[in-house]
Amino acid sequence: MIERVDAIWFDLENVRQIGPLTGYISGCGTMNVVANMLLAVGAAPKYILFNNDIGEAIAICDSVFISCDTARLADVETFEQVMAAARKLEVPVIFDPAGIESEVEVETIARRLLNECPPDVIRCTAPQLQALHAIFVKEGEQDISGMMPLDIAKELSDQLKCIFVITGEESYVVKGNDVSEVRNGSPMMWRNVNTGIYTTALLSVFCGINPDLYQAALNATFFSGICAEMATQNSDGPGTYAPQLLDAMANMMKPDILLR
Repeated sequence: MIERVDAIWFDLENVRQIGPLTGYISGCGTMNVVANMLLAVGAAPKYILFNNDIGEAIAICDSVFISCDTARLADVETFEQVMAAARKLEVPVIFDPAGIESEVEVETIARRLLNECPPDVIRCTAPQLQALHAIFVKEGEQDISGMMPLDIAKELSDQLKCIFVITGEESYVVKGNDVSEVRNGSPMMWRNVNTGIYTTALLSVFCGINPDLYQAALNATFFSGICAEMATQNSDGPGTYAPQLLDAMANMMKPDILLR
């Protein structure tokens, strides 16, 4: 555990010292929320959806993430350009299929993106993971109803050559047969609509400063859960939880990690 504490703190210190430029695409409703979160943890935000030259925008970023919250089919070509440019420039890409379990448009977008240019990391919940899996299973080919989320994540990780971060009461970081469990977190996380995209953004930040993307994803997931615990401890409920979460990201020190 001490080694993991050191690893989280090492990455966090690097984030605060380097201030990685994190490019992102999210819905208009979360655009400013994400920017404030990135600034709180020590990164610099760059919203890239409306840039005229996608390649130029990606070239100056340390990492990029795309969230499908409120995504439209009209945006998919831009998403493809972002992911293709990032792959060419070796900039880590994190993908969040928000809404895929209930929105047909998001399923269509995810199908195109993952077939054309898979990301380096996918952050999703267990229901979203099952929806992703259904994209790659031909009708009548396999019964996926009884498969456990970790088995699905291992299979898709091998198929797409990417890392999966499954968030929930217990979170998991999966790369092929390598699986790490993260138990830090708080029930309050699921009473705030922005919690998922916060974790996605943190994954992008940490992947922007640590070339070992599996370790970066693991450290980011631990950090996200510890921030949630600190915010819950210092808040009176959902109304004060969100600002306390930003404060936890900005003010966390190594002893805070040790206490968890």
